[in-house]
Order: sequence, then structure tokens, then C-alpha cells
Amino acid sequence: MKNHYFLKREQCPACASDNCKTIYQRPYDQLPIKDYLVDFYSQQGMVEFEYLVGATYVLCKCTVCGMIFQRDIPNEELMKRLYEHWIAPSKAFSKQQQADLGYYSYYAQEIMQIIAYFGKKPSSLSFLDYGMGWVNGHKW
Repeated sequence: MKNHYFLKREQCPACASDNCKTIYQRPYDQLPIKDYLVDFYSQQGMVEFEYLVGATYVLCKCTVCGMIFQRDIPNEELMKRLYEHWIAPSKAFSKQQQADLGYYSYYAQEIMQIIAYFGKKPSSLSFLDYGMGWVNGHKW
């Protein structure tokens, strides 16, 4: 079943190669993806799984440039739903304001796991994250 809330990338977003291979895939309504979404979004709003029916989280790796990217990305309608309904700005901002050392320690550990996965010096890795979400009560 195709989900009309997602757009399929046919090429690598970095180099435009169509020579990419799937390295991971799992439906959004199955573990561990479902648990991750519930855990992440329940702290700052909610998840509406009806928008994810028939959709699969797919990670691809470009065989030309090595970029790992999400193949199917939310379309404009789903992005609007996510930022205006799933994420409650007041909850997200409140959580950020209450963050302690443990909050930042968690993200530091995540970064260390990513570095360990690639087995390279941190200075040789490059990452692109263009989804900033809510910062100081404003959507970026």
C-alpha cells in the first residue's frame, strides 16, 4: 500500500546519483520505529499513526558519494501536520528550558555511537541536519 503523505527520492540528494542501495527498512507501525516515534513525539506532543499507514522508513546509501539518506520523506502536508499538530510548541520549548546535563549527555552518547559506527576519526566525518525544529519557541 502506498502512502500519499510521502515523496520518494529517486536519486541521492547530495550527488544526484541513482546508484543507491537500501541498507535498512522497517514499516513505521512496527518495532523499533513505532516505539521511537511514540517515545520522541509523546514528550512534545503526539503521533498520528493514521498518517503513516502503509509507509516504510527506508535508509539508503549512495554507492557513489557514500551519503546515507532517508528515501521516503514527508510531503508538505505531512510536514505541516508534524510541526503544527504532532509537536506542541509550548511542550517542546518547555522541555528545552528544563534540559539538564542528562539531556545533553544522551545526545553526546548518540554522536559517539555514530562515530563508532563509521570507525573513522571524528574530524573526517561530515553530517548534514537541516531540520532544526523548534528553537526558543520559534519554528526554523
